[in-house]
Amino acid sequence: MAESHSQLTYADKFYNVKILKVYVSYLKEKCRWTDDKLEHLFELCGYDITFLDSEDNWFDQELADSFIEKVQKMTGDSRVAYKVGSYAFSAYARGIFGRLIQGFANPQIFFKNVGKNYMAYSRGALLTAVSVSSTTAVLRSTAVEGCEEKPYQCLNRKGMLEAVPPFFGCKKSEIVENKCIHRGDKYCEYLIVWESENLFPSFVTTIAASGSSFVGMLLTTQNLLLSAAIGVGAGVLTSYVLLRQTAKGLRELIGEKDNALQESFRIFNRRYEESVLKQNVILNTFQAHSVDEICFKTANIVKTVMKFDRVLIMLKDSECNVLKTNAAVGFEGNLKEVVEMAEFTIDPTNTTGFFINVYNTGKPLFLRDVQKKMEKLSSRSQQLLKLLGTKAFIVVPIVASGKSVGVMAIENLDESRPLINDDVDILLEIANLMGLVIPNVKNFIAIKKSERLAKSLEEQERQLRKVFQKFIPGEAVSRLQHFGSEFLNVEKRTLDVMFVDIVGFTSFSEKDAPEEVADILDIYIDEVQNTVKNYGGRINKIIGDGLLIYFENIGPNSIRAGYAIMKVCEIINRRLAAKGYPPISIGVGAHRGDCTIGYIGTKERLDYTLIGDTVNVASRLEGYTRKIGPNTFCFSSSLIDDAKDFEHVSKGKVALKGRSKSVEVFQLLNPLKDVKVGPLSTGFNTAAEEPSRFEYAGKINPNFQDSELHPPSGWVN
Repeated sequence: MAESHSQLTYADKFYNVKILKVYVSYLKEKCRWTDDKLEHLFELCGYDITFLDSEDNWFDQELADSFIEKVQKMTGDSRVAYKVGSYAFSAYARGIFGRLIQGFANPQIFFKNVGKNYMAYSRGALLTAVSVSSTTAVLRSTAVEGCEEKPYQCLNRKGMLEAVPPFFGCKKSEIVENKCIHRGDKYCEYLIVWESENLFPSFVTTIAASGSSFVGMLLTTQNLLLSAAIGVGAGVLTSYVLLRQTAKGLRELIGEKDNALQESFRIFNRRYEESVLKQNVILNTFQAHSVDEICFKTANIVKTVMKFDRVLIMLKDSECNVLKTNAAVGFEGNLKEVVEMAEFTIDPTNTTGFFINVYNTGKPLFLRDVQKKMEKLSSRSQQLLKLLGTKAFIVVPIVASGKSVGVMAIENLDESRPLINDDVDILLEIANLMGLVIPNVKNFIAIKKSERLAKSLEEQERQLRKVFQKFIPGEAVSRLQHFGSEFLNVEKRTLDVMFVDIVGFTSFSEKDAPEEVADILDIYIDEVQNTVKNYGGRINKIIGDGLLIYFENIGPNSIRAGYAIMKVCEIINRRLAAKGYPPISIGVGAHRGDCTIGYIGTKERLDYTLIGDTVNVASRLEGYTRKIGPNTFCFSSSLIDDAKDFEHVSKGKVALKGRSKSVEVFQLLNPLKDVKVGPLSTGFNTAAEEPSRFEYAGKINPNFQDSELHPPSGWVN
């Protein structure tokens, strides 16, 4: 079923709906297309033709390409874009684009101000005047970043610019494209040439008509008085005809200005209604104490302010997985009972039930003529619409936190107030407000219920607290609940262990205020925690500015996480700079080996920790980074096989403090070219499902005197 809106952002939409309106006007007048054929064209593009109702609507390059492809195919005319451009200022279509230029006295003035006016038509290119004279203009079109115009759009622009001088009554307008981006130039450049309009046509024509009539009669009749009378009469008649033509042109111009005023008033009225609605909804719904009260108040406000006949709001019942009526305003007698009892099962495969379709897609539906679309609806939808006597209706989704929670539908039985596309936009705004309010009210109700249960749970809570106080790490509680007392066992396992530490933080903490030190640590730990979590890592200990991290699933993720931590140091420093703190540098060390892991401690207090030689080596490797420089990641040869996606350099065998055997140490540098180094599957749910923002890692300069991080070309954060 065709939809009237897309989910793209404002920045993605470069073209105003006026462009499509000119195409529709051209197809109706020149190609004799029927309304049904035009509706079918928009359906093929995935839109409803009611999208044209509001000139506040903009669309993206995808719709532009799809639309012209289908128009060219259906008309068999490859130059239809140029013809539509030339047609834009014709008498039939002048009301659409006339408002852009009707305030200018001649082409010269318009072309000097073309850039500002063109923005009302398209944001896909910047149109500027290079030079303008009384009979020529050189204009330049420069592409906007993010928009890739196609050749047919150049043709359309050429046709439109060429049609401007004739709009002002000038003759022989011609356009030449000196440069074009589709021929390899950096911009498109157009030369428009025209002949100036004769400023005294009426006077010259009148004298010529009078003179020719006088001479002709004098030669024929030899009667001077009669010849003079006929000459004057011919002049008067000619003046009358010319004045009528001038009056007709003035009437057309006044009509166009009236249309522009009406359109401006419509937009102002729409925005006023939207403002009043929002204000009323906010004032009333935030005072509501139940979801049903929110729905009922909102439905009444929408009906009153927008002058709709009926408003229906249905929300999802999570227990039954159905849409149920929460408010029905404007329904009377048996119809009210039918609507209030209505339920619709939420089925992801349902595309013909209009309520469920809107709920599933999260997109509004506007049916201006129900009878034309009746056969495309489900049998139950058809029965309901026939019972209600619905002729046209709008349904919009109510979305909270990116998920549909219900729908709002409106209809008007009074044909004197037809539904328009502006109504869809306003209803979407109100539905968005409801999507913000409803979860808050549900949370408020849930909190109240929790408070009532609190007293009966106090004793159980005290008992649980005694147990949970023994477990410091956050993951301990959930694991204990899942595995039971077996989780308290201590075991020996092979793990990837990592230490992260701030270089020179001790001296910094000695001279700065405690609250500033704590704030810096919060930012640093927050970014490192979020990073290692993506790679399946867990922070086991926070020892001042030092972090002990382990990875349950051994593999490349520990190396990749170490590199990502180095990269995230840039983000940490940006956050610190925003608060006026100095930048930090970090060191990272990693080693793989056997560890003793589990809950160790006394009967009164247990601590989930890991100990052993592996932990000591990782700590010493982090300390060894001080000999190389800040922002350095060192790892042992135990991880060399998992560093194959990176450049690295051996520092040789190093005798680490407190250890008899030396360890071969490597410094991690940069990822290999065109290698993705994001997180691999970790085997448990802490890893992100989508590619990490560190999937394309930047470069770390091994020279510690210049340790900036330089992302390679093509890297996207």
